[in-house]
Amino acid sequence: TVGGVVLPLRFDSIHGVKGETHAATLLVETFIHPSHDLASLVQVLAGQKHGSELPANDISHCLRAFVALTRASDLIGVALFDEHSSQKEADGMATAGWNVERLK
Repeated sequence: TVGGVVLPLRFDSIHGVKGETHAATLLVETFIHPSHDLASLVQVLAGQKHGSELPANDISHCLRAFVALTRASDLIGVALFDEHSSQKEADGMATAGWNVERLK
């Protein structure tokens, strides 16, 4: 509840919401052996690298992230572990249009 308004929240996998549209989507970094799935996408989010330049396994992470982030009609968010992005990459994400908040 926010300000007396009940907000319906749904937690699901990317595959579970494929084809649906939502007001907002939060993509949360997870560990998929042998790495964290979004760590390799920081340079793509920062506009420093194109997804096609990634290794094959990371391209699959990039495609899943694309599916997740194109479900929202109004707001998207990406939650990454802080140690997976340098200040330079965070600055690049901000330049690319992301509102970057570093939480500690």
